[in-house]
Amino acid sequence: MVLIGAAVLAVSGMALIDSLQSDSAESQGLNELDQLDHTLTTQGYDSDSVRSFALSDGAYEMVQDGTITITAKGQFAGSETVVDDLALQTISLETDEGQTVGYQAGGVFVGTDDSSRVHSEPALSYETRNATGDASKHLSFSVVDLQGNLSTGENRVEERSRERSRETLENIRYVAGVEIRIENTTYHHAWDTFLSDEFGHSAVTHYEHNQTVVVEADIDHNRPFSQYVNLYPTIYGGLHAGANSPVELSADGLTIDSYDSRDGPYVSGNTTADLFTVDTSELRVTSAADIDGLPVANENLKIQPGASVTPFAFYEDSLLPPSQSSDVLTANFTEPFDTIEPVTDEVTNQAIPNLKANDTALTPNPGPGLYYRDGDATLTHETIDTGSGNTGVHIGVTGDLTMKNVDLTGTGQAHLYVTGDEIDLTNVDVPDHNASSLWIYATENTSITIGDRFEGVVYAPGSDELTIEDGTDIYGSVVGGTPDIGDDVAVHFDESLRSAEALSEEDLNQSWSSTEPNELDVSFVLDSTGSMEWNDPDDLIKPATQNAIGMLTSPYHRAGVYEFDQSGRTLHDISGDLDAVHDSVVANEDGGTDISTGIEHALDRHAAFEDPDREKHMILMTDGENSPVWWGPDPDEKTLDQAERAAANNVTIWTIAFSDNADADLMGEIASITGGESETVEEAADIEDVMEQFLAEVIDEEETIDLDVNLEFDANPRTNHDAFDVETFTFEIEGN
Repeated sequence: MVLIGAAVLAVSGMALIDSLQSDSAESQGLNELDQLDHTLTTQGYDSDSVRSFALSDGAYEMVQDGTITITAKGQFAGSETVVDDLALQTISLETDEGQTVGYQAGGVFVGTDDSSRVHSEPALSYETRNATGDASKHLSFSVVDLQGNLSTGENRVEERSRERSRETLENIRYVAGVEIRIENTTYHHAWDTFLSDEFGHSAVTHYEHNQTVVVEADIDHNRPFSQYVNLYPTIYGGLHAGANSPVELSADGLTIDSYDSRDGPYVSGNTTADLFTVDTSELRVTSAADIDGLPVANENLKIQPGASVTPFAFYEDSLLPPSQSSDVLTANFTEPFDTIEPVTDEVTNQAIPNLKANDTALTPNPGPGLYYRDGDATLTHETIDTGSGNTGVHIGVTGDLTMKNVDLTGTGQAHLYVTGDEIDLTNVDVPDHNASSLWIYATENTSITIGDRFEGVVYAPGSDELTIEDGTDIYGSVVGGTPDIGDDVAVHFDESLRSAEALSEEDLNQSWSSTEPNELDVSFVLDSTGSMEWNDPDDLIKPATQNAIGMLTSPYHRAGVYEFDQSGRTLHDISGDLDAVHDSVVANEDGGTDISTGIEHALDRHAAFEDPDREKHMILMTDGENSPVWWGPDPDEKTLDQAERAAANNVTIWTIAFSDNADADLMGEIASITGGESETVEEAADIEDVMEQFLAEVIDEEETIDLDVNLEFDANPRTNHDAFDVETFTFEIEGN
């Protein structure tokens, strides 16, 4: 039976019965079962419809006649069952001559007392294809599962479900073989003959004593060496670093973008940002870093002021809200990505021994084949020909590896397995930026240095060190240990390599908005004259000022503390170290009053620490009025001159007149000139509330930051599921 693609034959059930009355019982049964086959084929075309088929008055029954199990064998030891001990529900007719005809698993069979034969073959094909230059075996098998009740005359049939292995296989990426086990069936001789014709006699074992037939056959290419190395690389993006201690990133000019070699070579400008995954307790991005890409920290992320990351960075700590850290937008993700485990065992105990056993010494300019070098290997100004098929080049090196000015040719792949302490790669090129052409595997004890230009994949999870020198261009992917990344490094990730996803769909499609404090410089100018001793006997000006400083947030806000009597002095200059500024506050009481000196000194310090991106504010507090002098300019005029200077330099002064002796009019005029506000209080205990009020008005001037994460990073694991296509159709039969 060819379930999909067979011709549709629509014949009325009763008319068919009439036309077959002159045939023998066997011929009649075979024709009716052939008609059933065609009906189910049609049903496979249109699963939503209900069709019917007819059976004559013969003794048809639906019986379980054995089971079928189909198991996919992985490239290595793994296996996955795609049809699990499925009961072979068989529509069977026994003739007067003692023969049986039966419809089973999509085929029609004839059975006698001691043998059986195939009348209509099940929909199974096992064929050799040569599309890639090497012979490959492909399996296609449509298995029919029948359920329900059968009756003489008209029967209705409806498709209930279908499952396809290429959609359900989860644990095996590369299918290397298949086992088909058909057990306890009356038609075991017929199955043996049919399967031997398809797979060859050497692949089929017939156990007559328990009516069982077993097939063990290869799928896809015969890759003798790969069968012995259990390497399934996990690749999240262009760059991955795994370390046991915090990682510091200071690269000035690190770019991580992507292209897809399946669409052609890398083209500058036609790319998107891609992932730099870091598996460590903390990723620290220093102020020197300038990154164009997407760093993904598996735990904590700390970004120093001055650092640049475009478009944003991800971190895993779900207890922290998305935010702007310094100048960098960040977003958290829901679940940490899986740690990429070292491949030391696979390289040391699988690849190297098998290549050594092959006993072919590595020669200059190697071509397709297996090679072994006991000790260091240096490939300089050489060509590696990977061939045109799937044999490829496999090289085992038990010492250090140096590749300098090496070109790969051909359409195959080269795999190098290295157990030495050092790998040094410089100017290594593959055809058309097809990074999957070259794979270099190393142990966790290896230090890796990449310089100038490298095309391919370095896969050494947890390696000692990963050094990428200044000005290096990488086309492919690098998976290593503790990173030391130079300046002006570009990693162009070949998307065809992505085999796993570091971020979920939810993580890649999130949006949030946040208000961040505007950047401020705030100076506190405090009256330290002798009158403060009785107007503020409990020195409440100190905790009031410290409370106000506590309302500020570094690094957005800076603060300074100054005092005055008849001259101005510094307690702490303007700084982002708010804890130190907080601790510098004291309450001194001595001398006369010259408010202008306090304003002048604070304005000088604002100028000394000028930052054009910051708003500048001054909170001025006094408990008195300017002391009259009989020499020099009028102190009130001097004070207003300083207010005009503040206004000219965009410094807003907020004033507090404390006690009945304070010059509230002068303080109000100072605030008015500079765009601030003025308050008069009678008790020292009220100063704290006024300072809070002033700062609340200043800090409430916020900038809204919006972040929309709308990305797509789909894993593209390399599979051969198209070479293993097992489909199970379940049909429900309902008799009249």
